[in-house]
Amino acid sequence: MRVAYFGTWGRAGHFVRPIVGQFSKQELEAFERVDLPAFHDAMLADGYAYCLYDDFLGYCIPFSADDKRSGCVTAIFVEGAKCSADILQVLKQDARLSFQFWKRRPKVTDIPKEEVEP
Repeated sequence: MRVAYFGTWGRAGHFVRPIVGQFSKQELEAFERVDLPAFHDAMLADGYAYCLYDDFLGYCIPFSADDKRSGCVTAIFVEGAKCSADILQVLKQDARLSFQFWKRRPKVTDIPKEEVEP
């Protein structure tokens, strides 16, 4: 499982930061797209947004723990994540990541895990 972060990480200005694993230039550029107006509009409507890129589930909020200016974005991309509980688990394992999402963490009810019948 690879994990990447997009946001401020202690200073003003957005950038992608690999947290676990290595990423191609193409993957990092794809994650930067959460800073486009379409994502800002979606995040502002609900206070958060989820997105998919290849096998990555992304969770984005219109807020930064490090920068109080408007237009800020904080996002996490987790490879292999299928529901919001998967992203929550990653945040619980990393105090710094968890801090970045203090204003609104994913809720298990956002994308519930599908129950499979035996």
